[in-house]
This record gives sequence, C-alpha cells and structure tokens, in this order.
Amino acid sequence: MKKIITFPSGMRVAMHPMKYTRVVTIGVYVGVGSSCETKDINGISHFIEHMVFKGTERRSAFEIADEMESIGAQINAFTSRDCTAFYTISTDEHTEKCFDVLSDIFFHSKLSEDSMENEKGVVIEEINMCNDDPTDLCQDQLNLAHFGDTGLGRPILGTIENVRSFTPEKLRQYMSSYYCADNVVISVAGNFNENAILDLINTYFEQVFVNKVAVRCEKTTKRIFRRQLKILKPTEQINIAFAFPSYKISDKKIPQLYLLSNILGGGMSSRLFQKLREENGLVYDVYATDSEYKNTGMFMVYLAAKPESAEKAVRVVKEVFDDIKSNLITQQELNKGKEQLKSSLVFGSEKAVSVMRSNGIQVLLADRTFNMEKRLEEIEAITMDGVAEVIGEVLNFADMSCSYVGKENGLDPINILRG
Repeated sequence: MKKIITFPSGMRVAMHPMKYTRVVTIGVYVGVGSSCETKDINGISHFIEHMVFKGTERRSAFEIADEMESIGAQINAFTSRDCTAFYTISTDEHTEKCFDVLSDIFFHSKLSEDSMENEKGVVIEEINMCNDDPTDLCQDQLNLAHFGDTGLGRPILGTIENVRSFTPEKLRQYMSSYYCADNVVISVAGNFNENAILDLINTYFEQVFVNKVAVRCEKTTKRIFRRQLKILKPTEQINIAFAFPSYKISDKKIPQLYLLSNILGGGMSSRLFQKLREENGLVYDVYATDSEYKNTGMFMVYLAAKPESAEKAVRVVKEVFDDIKSNLITQQELNKGKEQLKSSLVFGSEKAVSVMRSNGIQVLLADRTFNMEKRLEEIEAITMDGVAEVIGEVLNFADMSCSYVGKENGLDPINILRG
C-alpha cells in the first residue's frame, strides 16, 4: 500500500511496495529548479546536479560510478523547472548501498574548485549542443515567449556567462537554502520491507539533516506574455511551437487536458498527425503535449516543416484548431482517448522507476502520491462536456505564444492562428 510519511525534520517519504519485482528504485527530490532562480544565477540548480557527482569526502567521481556499476545499479539525476532529483535503480539486495551513495553525494559533495572548472566546460558544451538543436532551441524560446524573463521562462541549463561565474561559495549558499529537510521528498518503489526502508532513510538522511526551514522560492504563476520570438538559423527545417496557458499539476481538469492533447497530437491517429503528415505530407514531426508546474501549466503544439511548406502547415494547424473549437470531439475520439490514457497509465505502473518518479513529483508539488486507481476512475468519468470546457479554456488564441527557429521566409505564425 502506497503511503506518505513525514519525519520529524519535515522530510516526506513516499513508499510504494511492488512485491512482484526484484527492483528497488530510490529518488531524492528537492523542491528547487530553474523557476526558483534569479537571472544572475540562472542555471545553478542544473550545475549543482552535475557537481554532486564529482567527488565527496569519501569517494572520488570514479568511485561513485564504479561502486554503483559494480553492483549492476544505475545512478542518475535530472533538473526541471520545479525540482532537482537524484535517483538509483538496483536489485533489492543492494538497497542499502544505494542509500549510502545517494546520501553521500547529497550531503558530502566536495564542490572543489578544480572539479568545478572542469565541469563548467562540460555544461557549456551541453548548452552549445542544445543551442545547435533547433527543436530544443525552439522549445526554450517558447518558454521565454510564454513566461517572459522569469524563472519559468529562462532555460534550465542557464547561460554560458552564468556558468562561468559560479563558485563553490555560490553553490554552497544555494544548497544551504534549498537542500533542507522540509523541501525534500524521498520516493521509493519496488520490492522492499517498509520498516527496513524507514530505518535506512532515518540513518542516511533524517539523522544527517540540519533541522531548519528551507527557503520557499516564489514560483511564477499565470504571467503570460503572448509573444512571438524568432531565431534565424540556416536550418533545413523551420521549427514552430505554439503555447497556451493551461493548468497546474494539482488541477482536477488535468485528465481532460491529457485526453485533448492525445486527440490533437498524441499519436499517429491524432488529428494533427493525420492532417499535416498523412494527408498533406507537410511535416515529419508534429505533436501536442502539456507541461504542468506547481502553480501553472503550458499546453504546447510543435511542428517542423520545410521552408516552402511551413506556411501551409501553420494554416492546417489553424484549421485543426478551428474545427475542434467549433465542432468539439466525437464520441469515438472520447472512447479511444480514454483507452489510450488508461493503457499508458497501466503500462507505466508496471515499472518501478515510473512509479517512483510519479510519486516523487506528485508529493513534492501537490502533496499527494500518484493514485493510479483514482486516475483511472477520473479518466473513465471524462465526458464530452468536460473536454469541451477544457477546449474553451485552453485553446484561446488571444493568450497564445509562439516561437520560430529557422530561415527567414516572412512567415508570421501567430497572426495566422489569431487571424
């Protein structure tokens, strides 16, 4: 039975036993990401994610990797706009070793000057790689167009100038503010004994935490800029993305939004895929997706087309939007969408790492575990009227933002959709 336990320090633990597997996956989620950063330290959350793997008081960077690989385990991390997470995947016999290593990198990273200078080069190359990828660049520009020069609008990786300016003192100060017990969720899923897990968490985390309150950053809310940003690059394709304001992660309309996203651009039978690729041959890649944050959300449609096809592709997108806004969805689409969403949930529930991630994010940002049975019930309860309400609220051209990466060809995508 899944549950949330709060330790005296304020640290929360989400446990989800899965007795049919031999896997245990552990995630340490910190409620800090790029949305918490000011402009002058944009990218510091992501840089810290890199640096904790570069050596501790007990282990070198090689020993961290070697110890985990020697037991066949995986250790990794990621940074998002709302959180930073460190996680392991192992067989159940190596659970304590994983807690030991996670605790070591979390609490005892050296953050040495030498390793920091070396890692700056690595992260700068990561920034260059993303800037060279028109898809990544288009999506970063979409966040900037939509949320402006705020934590949610700026890139997770930060800027090269900022990365070069980071010092061990800056990182330690930032971590002392946010890497605190009441800003941390530990999510565990797989084959384990609950009492044994709680003992390990107490030993490796609870007893190490300094009992103080974390700084709660001010997260961006619905501050929409309704802009179109263009970056001109000599690419073979024009990359275009549209954003609409949507719902925060705890909103009750999220299942309806997922279903709408699936109908519009969630697969090969979706409306956008069929119209743009199968019927007109205008694009290779087109999809719709939604990003939910603690206090807001963003619904996105992305496409890439040849310069000579881009205008027609945008006009077809408008036709698809206009049609779904005027005629809504069909009963067949509703039924199919429900089955697709339910299947996706069930498939994910078979993987311990997926369960761990879902619980970690949900407890951190919405103070609840992810309840698959409840979500299945919510999906089954979706009605035509419920989807119509979401269509009316989300697909509002007046609140739309747009990004464009590619050659200049006089295309004005946002005005085509608004017109």
